[in-house]
Amino acid sequence: MRNKTLIPKKIWKLIAFIFFLSLSFNLSFATGFTPVNVGDTLEQPVKEHKLTREQFLEKYGRDDSSRAFINFYFTKRKKSEKMILISLATLIVLSIFAAVVFSNYSDRYPDRVDDYGAVSLIIFFGGGIYAASAFLITGIVRLMIYSRKKLLNLLKDYHAGHSFPSRITRSRAFAKWMEVERKNPRHRGAPKFQTYE
Repeated sequence: MRNKTLIPKKIWKLIAFIFFLSLSFNLSFATGFTPVNVGDTLEQPVKEHKLTREQFLEKYGRDDSSRAFINFYFTKRKKSEKMILISLATLIVLSIFAAVVFSNYSDRYPDRVDDYGAVSLIIFFGGGIYAASAFLITGIVRLMIYSRKKLLNLLKDYHAGHSFPSRITRSRAFAKWMEVERKNPRHRGAPKFQTYE
């Protein structure tokens, strides 16, 4: 006799695997990609490129341009992290729904798997998964472009007498951060207005 459960056992295993994978990915963001050893009582020295926004501002935010640059970079990083989390959640949800819908559809209509209904479902879920995957890849690429190591190198170059990249300093988002820093040099939070690319 055939098992009449709504979601087959293989799909539950896939769901559990994806859940634990996304959970470990989220925890790696929370720990800054460094493993935490509970047995360590001594404070480990933090690598320069793994500093937080506040630590970057404290150490390298010597003038309004460098503070605006740091805030601009961390705003871009935060948006990229949100893109990654949203796209991962979308991929998980779409994958679960696709698995459930296709298993139910093939059970109900075993002789109609190749008709227009099945094709439209494949196009719908395939398109959604493709869009979420593109969104995920974009977020990962942007996170690599706006890496902390690159920020550190650009700040060191700036303090050595070089200028920041013009593609960033000419952007509207950087101009907004400059405006915030000029009005309040001790400003540490996000601006109260929308930032643009």
